[in-house]
Amino acid sequence: MTSRQHPEPALAASQVHKRYGATAALDGADLTVLPGEIHGLVGANGAGKSTLVKALSGAVDPDSGELSLGDWRGRRLNPRQAHELGLATIYQDASLVGSLGLVENVMLGRESGAGMFLHPRRDRAACTAVLEMVGLPTDAGVLAGSLTSAQQQLLEIAKALHREARVIIMDEPTAALGAQESERLFAVVRDLRGRGVAVVFISHRLDDVVAICDRVTVMRDGRDVATFAAGSLDEGALVRAMIGHDLERAAHQSRVAGEPVLQLRGVAQGRRLRDVSFTLHAGEVLGITGLVGSGRSRLARVVFGCESVDGGEMTLLGRPYRPASPRDAIARGVGLAPEDRKRDALLMEQTSAKNITLAKMPVGRGGLVRLGRERTLAGELMRRLRVKPSVPGALPASMSGGNQQKVSIARWIHAGARVLILDEPSQGVDIAAREQIFAVIADLVATGCGVIVISQEVEELQQIADRVLVMRRGQIAGELAATEINEHRVIELAMGASAHHVAQGAWT
Repeated sequence: MTSRQHPEPALAASQVHKRYGATAALDGADLTVLPGEIHGLVGANGAGKSTLVKALSGAVDPDSGELSLGDWRGRRLNPRQAHELGLATIYQDASLVGSLGLVENVMLGRESGAGMFLHPRRDRAACTAVLEMVGLPTDAGVLAGSLTSAQQQLLEIAKALHREARVIIMDEPTAALGAQESERLFAVVRDLRGRGVAVVFISHRLDDVVAICDRVTVMRDGRDVATFAAGSLDEGALVRAMIGHDLERAAHQSRVAGEPVLQLRGVAQGRRLRDVSFTLHAGEVLGITGLVGSGRSRLARVVFGCESVDGGEMTLLGRPYRPASPRDAIARGVGLAPEDRKRDALLMEQTSAKNITLAKMPVGRGGLVRLGRERTLAGELMRRLRVKPSVPGALPASMSGGNQQKVSIARWIHAGARVLILDEPSQGVDIAAREQIFAVIADLVATGCGVIVISQEVEELQQIADRVLVMRRGQIAGELAATEINEHRVIELAMGASAHHVAQGAWT
């Protein structure tokens, strides 16, 4: 392997400390990443991963310790230094300009020429090689905003390669990707390894970490607690290192479904949704899965009133239901926690109390919001759902992904939703927080709420769903009972492939 030929680290941190008031974000953290190595970095939310990455990329100054990047050694970096020394950081939210082409995004800030005298032909020639390397089109008419999530990740890699990065930090690169998209990204990352580029791969998806990484460092409470080599990697060992003990998962308990709360019959929306029919019962978790573009999230938006339909019927609590808007859906008892929490679910710079009571504000005389009551209600729910911090005045922007998701769900508990749709509820959430969210879902269905969980994670659906609907090309391709949910059957239905083709690897 390339790293054996180059024992000097490409990136390292030694005994790094960083405090914010009384909180030790980093407490003697160590990390060593070798050239030509894919090095995983995992840990529960709040373990110190983000602070360590910010220290390595120059975004924060450590209080003490030593950093090294190539031949450079020191305690403090700034972002410009990090870039000049060959470090690129790719965050989960792509930093692209959607209205510009791929070449323009790659060259942004590094255009050849000066002032008004730029050289677009020279720029294109310089970018073609890196775009082709990651498998992206070089057509000038393709805009960054038209790319899929996976392609945007690849464009960020192209930007890093054009800057001749020797170390690339990737923060949750597969969080929003399906299996096929993740495999494409993995192929590019492996190619980077072959070129001697060091990759730091940060992810809550432990199966991805095991699949792609040469070594993995686990962080807990601001320090590194273990480093595993590829041969000794398994998800159980990673979980034990992350949380300090084995994860105790309750076996799925089959539930007795109640009366129908939501029924769809022949719902259609052009070619996007076709003849969709199903029934959701009170006290049931109904899983919906499928490949990216199968129509699963669009179906959620239709039920929540974000989009209209061309045909078919919907019934909610025994009465005809065709919401004219999300406001109408909320008034009828339907809630949606969408896939993109930061953009579509939460007001990131408003208090948790405001976010939780947004769908049902405690209004007093004169139409004024009762602020004291708002804080009390929010505080009770935050403690019940174990949100950290459980402070009504806390901003979601300062919270981990798991706690943001709990705030999003708390909104619908407060609103008294009878039907709740959760789109990718564990995306970007650490494994401990995921189990807490699953416990909240179990509590909700115990009260008679009907819950729809949209997820591409088969293991997640095995754990919580009573039934699973598999979508393909805007239709329900099949239904699986709890005992039938497995990756093989889901893939078979999602792809429309025979069992033989699935066994031969058609999924990837």
